[in-house]
Amino acid sequence: MASKRRKGLDVWFARPLKFTIIDLLDKHRGRISLSELIKELEEIYVNISISQINRALMNLEIEGIIHVEAVSPKEMIIEKIPKERLYLPITED
Repeated sequence: MASKRRKGLDVWFARPLKFTIIDLLDKHRGRISLSELIKELEEIYVNISISQINRALMNLEIEGIIHVEAVSPKEMIIEKIPKERLYLPITED
């Protein structure tokens, strides 16, 4: 007997971008260039824009999880902040 397909909406859940960025940082020992991060994220998320990546990076930096440093006008280094060097996020006094 063939299984019947239920009518309704098919829902799928994508992995949030910030968690993927954190995993990629862990894979690269806590430090990655922006161009390399973009290349790897484009393999995972097909239709991702630079503004979405920048927004996720900004949120992670505000939360105190990463630090973004410009090394040239077109290149940045993203570094995961270790727990020993944890900064307080902007929202906490």
